[in-house]
Amino acid sequence: MAATVTTDEVIAYLQSLGYTCDSSTIECIIAIIDEKDPCFDANGYPDCTVKLIKIYLAGLLCIAGGAQRLQSERDLSGDARSFDTVGQTQGQVAATIRQLDYAGCVSDLIPATKGAYLRTIGNKLA
Repeated sequence: MAATVTTDEVIAYLQSLGYTCDSSTIECIIAIIDEKDPCFDANGYPDCTVKLIKIYLAGLLCIAGGAQRLQSERDLSGDARSFDTVGQTQGQVAATIRQLDYAGCVSDLIPATKGAYLRTIGNKLA
């Protein structure tokens, strides 16, 4: 049986990236990802690999679905920090999932990231 992931684990991962996502959304995302367990089991994925794929994919789906991200923060000393790498984060997380998911169990769940794409009509590029 494939490894399980909790809502708290996904929330912790998202917080480490500066994002927030409500727990009910995360629960639904985890349920969708858990439907891929037979593929993980059939292809002999180690539990730690499955856990990473599930956490990263749940986070990625939250981000793609509009999770809120801290844009700037200032402390009492006047020091400030801000984050502006949403597209870069999505691309890096998607690439990591693809590397871990050697049998493509969750490839249909990975959202498209911003960037160039080819559009085809019939058999010709448009």
